[in-house]
Amino acid sequence: GKITYFEKGTATSLNECILASSSLPLTSKKIWIDGEPYLDGGVAEHAPLTFWKENPDYDRVVLVLTRPLQARKLPISRLHRRMLQVVYGRDKALLPLLLHEPQLFNQQRMEIMRLVRAGKLFVLEPDRRFRVERVERDPSILEEGYRLGREAAETHLPDLIRYLQG
Repeated sequence: GKITYFEKGTATSLNECILASSSLPLTSKKIWIDGEPYLDGGVAEHAPLTFWKENPDYDRVVLVLTRPLQARKLPISRLHRRMLQVVYGRDKALLPLLLHEPQLFNQQRMEIMRLVRAGKLFVLEPDRRFRVERVERDPSILEEGYRLGREAAETHLPDLIRYLQG
């Protein structure tokens, strides 16, 4: 039920970390690393703000989003809630995070907006939302996401350079 950041050069296998970071609830099994179960870190935190706050040496932070910053999530459906309760009902730390994931996402977006206004964070975001499934296999849809990200980077490059030069 909490986020873990693995450091480069630790005994933990990079492959295990990658598997864990792509293990989505309800679609993947938990990945065990050093005797602990892991799922995708986005369950606990959609953007790595905790890491940044715990490492104050980073004075310029660029956050790359896959959805516009204004995007919000709606509450989970009754069916989704029930599925989570059946699958993760015994996990008293994880289940509340999963049940309140849309609220956590929306709260974090508000925090990101506050940090951007304060000049502590630079956000690269697509200019519009595109439809992509959690487990997307259609290359044309994935290509659309890549294109939107590249366009955002090209559009905001002068602002990004100014921010980084500070």
